[in-house]
Amino acid sequence: MRITQFLVSLAVLALGSGCILVDDRPYGSSYQRDTSYEVRNEIVFEYNRNVNQTCVARSDSWRVVARELGEEATASCTEAIAFGNLLTGETVTFDIEGYQDGTLCAQGTCLVTAEMGSNLADCERQIQYFCRY
Repeated sequence: MRITQFLVSLAVLALGSGCILVDDRPYGSSYQRDTSYEVRNEIVFEYNRNVNQTCVARSDSWRVVARELGEEATASCTEAIAFGNLLTGETVTFDIEGYQDGTLCAQGTCLVTAEMGSNLADCERQIQYFCRY
């Protein structure tokens, strides 16, 4: 350790006011980008805002798939669905399905771009309906 410090000091003296970068990572470690300073956001889906149907039975449910994230969530129609850890400006394709008593009754796809903080998705215009509610 003292030899390393001596060699670094000697190199600084030899180079004058130059700058020396020392890699003190353990041998074999790989580089990982530091993203701790980037703001993370979430996109929240509410059943009534997106499927635009009244939640009438406990058996009504819905499913949202975030294609680019490789994530999906299923919930009852009384619960919101959220996807987090998104960068500001990141656009994600969402597939939305609404079920009534296990039957697919509403379906659509929309793109949502994450803004700062929590974002409420509004994909109602992209939903097609197959059942009478």
